[in-house]
Amino acid sequence: MSKKLSQEEGLSRLEAELKANEDWKKLISDGDFAQWCGRARSTAHRWLKKYEEEKFIKITTPDCAGRDSKKEIIWVGKQEKPVIYPLIGIVPIGDRRYIERAADKTCRQALQADRSKKSAMPFIRIKASQGMGKSSLLVHLRHLLEKQPNHLVGFVDLGGVGFEPEAFTNLDKLLQRFTYAIAQSFKGTLSNYDLEDLKKSWRSDVAPGTNCTDYLRDRIFSKIKQSKTLIIDGIDAVLGYEKTQTPFLNLLRTWNETEMKVVSQAQIVWPSIVVAYSTETYLDREIRGSVMPNVGDAVELEEFNSNQILELANKYGLETWTNAEVKTLKALVGGHPALVNLGLYQISQNNLSLEELERKAVQANGPFGSYLLNHLELLQRNQNLRQCFSNILKQEPCKDEFAKFQLEKAGLIRQDGFSWEVRFELYKRYFQEHL
Repeated sequence: MSKKLSQEEGLSRLEAELKANEDWKKLISDGDFAQWCGRARSTAHRWLKKYEEEKFIKITTPDCAGRDSKKEIIWVGKQEKPVIYPLIGIVPIGDRRYIERAADKTCRQALQADRSKKSAMPFIRIKASQGMGKSSLLVHLRHLLEKQPNHLVGFVDLGGVGFEPEAFTNLDKLLQRFTYAIAQSFKGTLSNYDLEDLKKSWRSDVAPGTNCTDYLRDRIFSKIKQSKTLIIDGIDAVLGYEKTQTPFLNLLRTWNETEMKVVSQAQIVWPSIVVAYSTETYLDREIRGSVMPNVGDAVELEEFNSNQILELANKYGLETWTNAEVKTLKALVGGHPALVNLGLYQISQNNLSLEELERKAVQANGPFGSYLLNHLELLQRNQNLRQCFSNILKQEPCKDEFAKFQLEKAGLIRQDGFSWEVRFELYKRYFQEHL
């Protein structure tokens, strides 16, 4: 028997044999390859299947007559993997890694419905913890609506550069910034519009919310005859600010009740509205309940299911993945979009095996290190939350209902029947070591 070759050396030998022919193909049996590699026929057969799965070779003759039959093997060479960049924040328009979920369909149906026969305009609230894809959904909804004929879309991000931190401590300043941002996003459709008009129209003897509403109704929305949608991201930026949170959220509630519904003979000029906010901020800002109860339709983003994870794995170039690999990854991080993407990126681009990913998962410099550290810092800032989470981690009861509410909104725990449990195995392992 020949010298024993490794799997990689066997591939090199096979490449040399095939490339010796002008058409890079040859009839080879498992026995032939086993003899070259100094290996058993079963090993040779397994290696050939592996090379085919990894797209180094193509076997064109079915192995119907047993492992000693000659098979036509063609060298195709593994193509260079396309460079895939890590997803940081929003999934861009056109990126194949955007996975549609039930929330996409729900929002799309509400916003594309025939509005001429409706007695109210849609008001949609998208809420979820960090990394669940809220902003990505908004961006893709915006792109979809902008492609609709005669439909205008305004987009405002309260967490963007137009809203400095000081604005959230002064209601008048905040609503001026907010009104300006909305006017800016729609101004391209308004002829002879002068943004200086906002300063002249803003009255000091009128409540800021009234100034905002009157200006948008009279100077912006009533002049746009097409259907329109206003998308507002980053609502959580205002949460926790004593002087602005309640008045700002009440303004949105008032719009939903009086401006977006048929309540008089006046025609509705208000756009449909979609807002998004992170429930992660509930921890730091002592939020004790829903911030916008009974306002519009609440849409919660669900985790990826197994089929969606498998679809995403294929888009990362992991075409050989099966439900077995998906099950292993899902056992570690659930279907959490950000964590699933992080894991698939590491496996596909950094040549990390699934077993190595599991082993390195809770290391400080591991693939999930920064994400886990952020959650550790959240817990370390609040003793009550830390104690409650620690109890749940040890499968002990926590009687602090407020703490459980906040931990659930942060995505750290979930309810299983009548009991609570840590959301992912990743969290269990990490916090058992660091909390």
